[in-house]
Amino acid sequence: MAKGHYQAFLEEGLAELEPELRRLKSVRTESSDHAVYVGAVDALGREIAEVKRTLSGLAHHQDPALAFAALQRRLAPLESQVNAAWGALQIPACVSR
Repeated sequence: MAKGHYQAFLEEGLAELEPELRRLKSVRTESSDHAVYVGAVDALGREIAEVKRTLSGLAHHQDPALAFAALQRRLAPLESQVNAAWGALQIPACVSR
């Protein structure tokens, strides 16, 4: 896959995730769930930041294999945090599989 394809893949992901994050930020939660919800939304925002960081690396000629391996390592704990939060909130549709 050419470098441009890697960048396009990440940009398409951002095109889906950024509007989702905006919508999630607009949701009002019950006070008992608020901290968990905010934690999930914050972690999703950090996931987006990591994808943008990877895009920047690719734009600066970073090797795509190394960039994606590093992205995967950085995303793993964030995905675990997000999945745990959605599970605690009993929102299974938001848990990644």
